[in-house]
Amino acid sequence: MKTSWLAGLIFLSMLPIGAAAQDKGINDFSKNESICYCMPNWSTPNNVVGFDNNWQLLRAMQVPRSKEELDSLGIPCTYSQLQLLRDWGLIERNEDDRYQTVILLLDSAATTRLRAHSRRLSDELVGVIRPSVADYVRLLERDGLGGHAYSLLFSLVTDGLTWKRLEADGRVRKMELTLKHPMWDGEFWTLYPKRDFYCGTNKSTLGEFSISLNWSEKAFQKMIPLFKNSYLVLRMFDDLSKSDRVSDAEVIAGLSPFGLVDGEGHPTVPVIREDTTDVIYAASWKMAGTIADFLASHMDTVALRKEFGFVDGSQSIVILYHEMLWDVLAQLEQAGLVKRPAVLADPEHARPEEFGKVIFLTRGEAEK
Repeated sequence: MKTSWLAGLIFLSMLPIGAAAQDKGINDFSKNESICYCMPNWSTPNNVVGFDNNWQLLRAMQVPRSKEELDSLGIPCTYSQLQLLRDWGLIERNEDDRYQTVILLLDSAATTRLRAHSRRLSDELVGVIRPSVADYVRLLERDGLGGHAYSLLFSLVTDGLTWKRLEADGRVRKMELTLKHPMWDGEFWTLYPKRDFYCGTNKSTLGEFSISLNWSEKAFQKMIPLFKNSYLVLRMFDDLSKSDRVSDAEVIAGLSPFGLVDGEGHPTVPVIREDTTDVIYAASWKMAGTIADFLASHMDTVALRKEFGFVDGSQSIVILYHEMLWDVLAQLEQAGLVKRPAVLADPEHARPEEFGKVIFLTRGEAEK
């Protein structure tokens, strides 16, 4: 999931017989899993969907309906509300002046089928990458970064460089803000019901440095005190661009309690150069290539489009691979290869100094 947390802080179809009772909770947006693989301008579609009765409207407009038809169904809406949903690319107006939802809202039956595909493919993928994962963890432990293995494997490898490899191969569409897509670009969809646990990656870049956060909903709330000091991260970037440590006393005082630097200003989170001369990056890039090749050879995007109504091969990969991300991670955790950091495993009781275990920095070339 691609959104910016540093900048972003200022961030019905017919149901099958027997599914109605199971899907009762789908009418509550908060009980649905909403996922945005996107490049946002200032916000993501999740916020707009949560306004007023927009979720109810989106559900109703899975069948094309005019405003008058919506009114007759007792679903109130205004023209400005419909225009907002159009501006955000969530609905479109047909030639007969009917509005239709253009994002995927997966009910329990579709979600169950999608996750069955995910588990099957994930079983195969874990068998392919398991030896590489074991080597990767040993490499991190050698450098004293064993506690970061879970988030690096997820956010750098599977939810990071793998997407880069897929985009480079033309299998996933690159995201770009344009006049046609000024608010956000990418994919946004919902599933019902939510998984018991899922996480994502938010990344923000300034100059040659990027900071990545491996988050979950509950962890994000727990880490709000750190986010209030997010302006200090920019100053940390400035110091690290000149030296291998932070010299700004205010930055040290503000970020050391959260496990980003120690009392002397040395980073306590991984700082990885985006170059294959960096051994961690090289291992990450290689594994990401293995995963991308597996997806290309094992995912039947034609069948997926037919079954779920995905618009193209890119959307098929994006949506199914997001389910695989969490299935693969869960299997590797169950196998004892990685351990979920405290702020993800038990956010309520996680200590602030443990927040750094879900954060890492990458360093590339400075923006021109």
